Amino acid sequence: MKADPAGLGQLAEQLSAAAVSLSSTIPAALVHPPLATDVVSTAAAGRLSAGAAVLVGNVTAHGADLAQLAARLAAVASGFAAQEAANAMAAATLTKAPGLPAHAAPPGPLVRPPVDPEVRPPVPPAALVEGEVLAAMFAAGSASLGSEFGAGCQSAAAVLRDAARDLRAAATALPQVWRTSTDGPALVQVFSSRADTFEHLADQAEHLNRQRGDFATSFADAQQEAPKPQDYENNRQRYN
Repeated sequence: MKADPAGLGQLAEQLSAAAVSLSSTIPAALVHPPLATDVVSTAAAGRLSAGAAVLVGNVTAHGADLAQLAARLAAVASGFAAQEAANAMAAATLTKAPGLPAHAAPPGPLVRPPVDPEVRPPVPPAALVEGEVLAAMFAAGSASLGSEFGAGCQSAAAVLRDAARDLRAAATALPQVWRTSTDGPALVQVFSSRADTFEHLADQAEHLNRQRGDFATSFADAQQEAPKPQDYENNRQRYN
């Protein structure tokens, strides 16, 4: 077994930075506001917000897992560095180097957190609303109110894909800095499986943004086609 403590430490720093980026870039809550006050718009916003809440929860759990993984890799690097320092001291003093647990990681298994399934509330049945009231609701609404939500989803997808790339890069680089037939290959598999998870979460974030865009387009079309409050006022003046 041969290791490069500096190389291992650099990989740990890269993964730690990815974990920090996840926690600092993705907001604690992604909430989609209703585009209007009608029942359908309110329910659609609630469903998008519910999907985003599950996404944020999954990102938080897996970001913490990535930080723990980086800490363990840093501990491995420190162990090897300590062993190298002890060997160098022993060589300089012509004494026997103490046996250090050079590649020992912190105790306890590294348990991969689950990915919670997305569950959204159903759209309730819409009660009949007078045409003029609904027209006023549509007129007061805006298809652009969900743009901040969409930007949050896109930012989340980007940083999740960055984390996945960092993990895949670490999986590729690890055999060059830690040549071992046991711990190294197992850790490569851990990196790869975590990368797959972050890619999956990025797909979910982009799917949420597409749904947000579809909802905004549908609302804009309905807003354009619906009678305007002034139309009702004009009819009253015409027939009174």
